[in-house]
Amino acid sequence: TPMRSLGLFAVRDASTMYATFYVAPNCADFLIKEHGVERNTAELGCALAIPMVTQIITAPVHIHAMDYFNKPNATMAERIGAIKSEFSTVSFARGLRILPAFGIGSFSNNKFRELFIRQTDEEKLLQRRVTAFIETRITRRQAA
Repeated sequence: TPMRSLGLFAVRDASTMYATFYVAPNCADFLIKEHGVERNTAELGCALAIPMVTQIITAPVHIHAMDYFNKPNATMAERIGAIKSEFSTVSFARGLRILPAFGIGSFSNNKFRELFIRQTDEEKLLQRRVTAFIETRITRRQAA
């Protein structure tokens, strides 16, 4: 595999990770502080949207890396033509591919971390879980 393709793939992946794990949380914090958006809404919206939108930027890098791998002797005009012809398909497909892992996965992981890791006192965690369970049972009985 040509080093140029490997380097371009590294740039593509680093950009996606930067957007997912740095830009999205900061954007969510901005929406919460400056626009009063509810925390879960801001975090989920940013976790889903930002990695997908990043694919608009990284799709040309991906296409260039693939084109260079498949046609190492192509001219720059041919490469630009390949990027133009494949851009919409590749950016859409990569956006959908990124959504489960980097969007939903990132948001879910953060919520699980809040629930388990950030809880400093295990007894409080157990108490919280038991209280939630009991409240759910009481609510169901009252509804029946």
